[in-house]
Amino acid sequence: MGEPSQGYVPIRWRRIGLRWLLQAFAALAIFAVTLVLARVALEIFPLGMVALFAVLAITILLALGLAISIHELGHALAAVLLGDRRDFIVQRLTLNPLPHLDPVGCIMVISGQPGWSQLVPISGRELRFGRIGWLTVIIAGQGASLAAAWVAGAFLEVAPDLTFAQFFLHFCLMLVVINLLPLPPLDGYYLVFGLMPRPVRERWVRAWDPLERYGPLLLVAILLLTTYVPIAPINPRLVLQAATDFVAGLLGTDDIVRWISSR
Repeated sequence: MGEPSQGYVPIRWRRIGLRWLLQAFAALAIFAVTLVLARVALEIFPLGMVALFAVLAITILLALGLAISIHELGHALAAVLLGDRRDFIVQRLTLNPLPHLDPVGCIMVISGQPGWSQLVPISGRELRFGRIGWLTVIIAGQGASLAAAWVAGAFLEVAPDLTFAQFFLHFCLMLVVINLLPLPPLDGYYLVFGLMPRPVRERWVRAWDPLERYGPLLLVAILLLTTYVPIAPINPRLVLQAATDFVAGLLGTDDIVRWISSR
């Protein structure tokens, strides 16, 4: 998680806010154009289901991209506000999902497994308030995803058939739950690390450095084995669904989540 110090850049909040608005409008424009093209395709071509599938695929990708971007934006924004203004941190202050994507995590999502995004490389040396600052940055991503899920749930209370909000709510809750696992590159690993007393942390770093290096491969192996090996005692999908239902209950969106899952 600790990166070497690099160049610092000034924060131009107006420019960043304008970029967020433009990116949000661009996503809405892509979604609107997709819907229009699908309606035209349904009227012109006999293979209307192909058009519907294309709309569904783009809706899922947009919802997943926005959920990932908000989660990682929460980490990056907290890091910047707490003093880490290195250029590669400031570059993560974006709703564009491309800088946030992790190749292995994306492959897992495409294969139907829980996935993850690219880590925001914060450094405890750059943050104010020491360990409190570190833990705040780690928790900020979860807080951003929970807030976004609550907003999506509020929209679904008014318009329950809004497909984009359904997928967006699901992905936000999935990111919260999967990131609580104490395995790198997930937030739970660094949350546990930050809660340890300093002597324990120092021994942890020496003992568990290989785990941080090969953590993504280990995580992939655990998820695949517990899903496809018949003797595996735990199915991660069932655990993820149970944890997602619990978090949704805390947000007051559990009825919506159960309704989406039953469809």
